[in-house]
Amino acid sequence: MKRGLMVFVATLILSGFTSNLFAQTPKRGGTLNIGFKEEPDRLDARYPGRRFILFPEVYEGLAVFGKSMSDIRPALAEKWEQPNPTTYIFHLRKGVKFHNGRDMTAEDVKANIEWRSKEAPKDWPRMRNLEAMGKIKSVEIIDKLKIKITIDTPGPMMVTAFTGGDTGLPGIIPTEAAGKFMLGKAGTLPLGTGPFKVKEWVSGSHLVMERFEDYWGPKALVDRIVFKFIFDDDARLIALQRGDIDLAEQITGAGLPIVEKDANLQLFKALRTFRDIKLYYNNRNWPMSDLRFRQAVTMMVDFDKNVDVLRGEARRARNFMAGSPWANDPELGKLFPKYDPARAKQLIKEVEKQAGKPIPELVYVAPTRDVYIKVANLHYAAYTAGGLKINLKIVDPTQWLRERDSGNYDITLAGGGGPGMDPLYQARMFGSSKDVGLIERDGFNIPRYVNKEYDAVIRKAQSTEDRKTRAKLYRDADRILMTDLPAAPYYHEVYFHGASKKVKGIIMMESGDPHLHTPAGQVWLDK
Repeated sequence: MKRGLMVFVATLILSGFTSNLFAQTPKRGGTLNIGFKEEPDRLDARYPGRRFILFPEVYEGLAVFGKSMSDIRPALAEKWEQPNPTTYIFHLRKGVKFHNGRDMTAEDVKANIEWRSKEAPKDWPRMRNLEAMGKIKSVEIIDKLKIKITIDTPGPMMVTAFTGGDTGLPGIIPTEAAGKFMLGKAGTLPLGTGPFKVKEWVSGSHLVMERFEDYWGPKALVDRIVFKFIFDDDARLIALQRGDIDLAEQITGAGLPIVEKDANLQLFKALRTFRDIKLYYNNRNWPMSDLRFRQAVTMMVDFDKNVDVLRGEARRARNFMAGSPWANDPELGKLFPKYDPARAKQLIKEVEKQAGKPIPELVYVAPTRDVYIKVANLHYAAYTAGGLKINLKIVDPTQWLRERDSGNYDITLAGGGGPGMDPLYQARMFGSSKDVGLIERDGFNIPRYVNKEYDAVIRKAQSTEDRKTRAKLYRDADRILMTDLPAAPYYHEVYFHGASKKVKGIIMMESGDPHLHTPAGQVWLDK
């Protein structure tokens, strides 16, 4: 009998079933303390902003990501159907309550969608970068738990847009509260439908969320989450080691081997393929308006070596669509100019000779963020070694955005990513007209790049749902960008988060942030 049992267990081990046999049962209770790198300026379903770890706990869209950003599952809509290419019918979930106790209705969903697709309700601000939401022609209430959405042209991103994100529908909020809450740290507490509700927000210190007992889905396992705002990387790591926090967001640099060697800690890693970092050139200003000069400044920099200097916190992106495996053609990476400082100097002489004037001082603008400063200094060294005069401006992130969006730069490093894993958002960053670009004025994308052929390709890509067709169009678009070099594809960020080994159930996605409560699982504490 004993021998039979031993054979049975051995068979399970060899078959790979031990994880199920000895899997821990999730436990309920406890407080999860998280060391948060940045205090959000607001926690508002109406505004964009970095909030991946905070936002889904409070707000929900009609759909939600499961194990990954390619895994879209029902949320406030229990199902949906598409009777024709321009019509979607969403069946809303029964019994959903807002954190103020009121039932969510079809009227709430309609108002939230129309704010993004048409015009804002009274006291609500206007939304930028509508993308998929801007395609919505009408929202009709069929009954109290069913809505019909009609779009003007077919497109691939409609359901994805309802999972959240800056350009979609981040969450449903009660319409009567518009203008009365979610005003950031100075306002009253936000209301959503998520598994946690905000209990307290003390500016400069912490934000507390508690389990929402009337949540429609599986109740949260932890009683509460406390986000402690610890801005210094070293201080956040020390707090994790001392047990003051259970999870430390964004462990970087020298902190990585410390966490790896600590027997009480674990390290979560995620490659942010939904977003990439690019080096933008201002194509409107001479000499950046000359392709030869853009090629030259690209050849001056050893991009591969620079990524290696980031010590595992980045992975090289060799072309513009590299983050989407199904749409990417790795062969296009071969079009990227090779590191060749001598050839770069030759091209610069050609540009100066044709223009009859020397290259002026170039403005490189970077925000006060560790990695961005490190990259900026590497580029400064490469450019000055090549004979260029560089005005390196390191400014606070708000000023950087202002300079970038106003076009007051020649070179800048910036990231971008959209909802889900379709590269449409990346592609639209280079569109020059409002229907294909993430812009409010024609020609005012970040690099001030205008190419009508490119616009036409993206116009086709965003108007078809056939994935095979879109993949070819994205590759065509990628080839145009790799040839024109309005920017240089650079790298995908790698995010690391440290946690106590008692923290279980964390799900890492392509956003790079730990997700605490999804249909695929949720966080819990083993203690």
